[in-house]
Amino acid sequence: SVDEYWHVPHFEKMLYDNPQLALTYLDAFRITLAAQRSSSSNPSSAAADDAGLGLLSPAGAAVEAPAGPGDRGSSSSSNWGLRVGDERLSDPRVYATVVRGVLDYLRRDMTHPEGGLYSAEDADSLDPAVGRKLEGAFYVWAAAEIQEVLGADSAGIFNEVYGVKPQGNCTLSPRSDPHGEFKGKNVLMQFKPLDAAASVKLAGLPLQRVVEMMGQARQHLHERRATRPRPALDDKIVTAWNGQGISAFAQAARVLAAEQPPAAACFPVEGCPPSTYLAAAIRVAEFLQQHVWDEGTKRLKRAYCKAPSAVEGESAYIGSFTWMVMRFIVLTTHRGMQLCKMKCACW
Repeated sequence: SVDEYWHVPHFEKMLYDNPQLALTYLDAFRITLAAQRSSSSNPSSAAADDAGLGLLSPAGAAVEAPAGPGDRGSSSSSNWGLRVGDERLSDPRVYATVVRGVLDYLRRDMTHPEGGLYSAEDADSLDPAVGRKLEGAFYVWAAAEIQEVLGADSAGIFNEVYGVKPQGNCTLSPRSDPHGEFKGKNVLMQFKPLDAAASVKLAGLPLQRVVEMMGQARQHLHERRATRPRPALDDKIVTAWNGQGISAFAQAARVLAAEQPPAAACFPVEGCPPSTYLAAAIRVAEFLQQHVWDEGTKRLKRAYCKAPSAVEGESAYIGSFTWMVMRFIVLTTHRGMQLCKMKCACW
């Protein structure tokens, strides 16, 4: 984030960030699930059962952000972040949803046809309105475009939950838009849980129905966004970072098997069975075996970009070997995979 409210990001997406985020949220899922199970002897109320239903991410437990500096009302700054004691943050489904969103993004947008993981997507892309590249142009929204895509009813709820304003919402801090690039634009972040939105209460809809509506809204906006010029893709495949990806996919396959009930499709979550993530991990491992492992020299190449690195004498750094050995060890916990055991022994 470029501001203190974790709102406006630096829009570049790096591979090495995403697996680490997924692994962190998997830990949070395991911790909260264990706590939930330890207290399962106490019957849960219906309210507690639905505690995390309206949260796309832990950010949904934040209070609504103000319109801009100096417009904080009576709220103190300590009320602007996550309320750590909020019972919704003890719901394991909140963290599983984030994990799935991250890994489904990697599978959808960052995967080579043969299974390896690309390095990054750029922050800048062409803004046709001005004829040049701007940071975040692919990701930001005008309120009018959201209403055009979603229609008035869905847009009313969506805009309240995601903090969309006609004048733009990048006004929380002087750091949010120091160069005035986002005037009239909105960076989407869930500012409210669904059950706290006045528009949801006014509509009188069941919470589950609103969850489905917001998933459909995100899907429609994603489809509209796909018509924009996309940021450049850094399509090199870095061995160490792919090792991180193997770990995240493999750990998710094992840990998310404990989800109850199993995740349903609600964009950006695809609702795939956990075994899908194991299959993704295996495809990454097989790509690396085929393209960056030199059987003759028993060495790893550091990277692949349309072909293995051709620099004479170049091999992977110690970090690449470390990540790969650790990640193949993780894979051996699934079905005792002989390929992984063999590679760990060789390296």
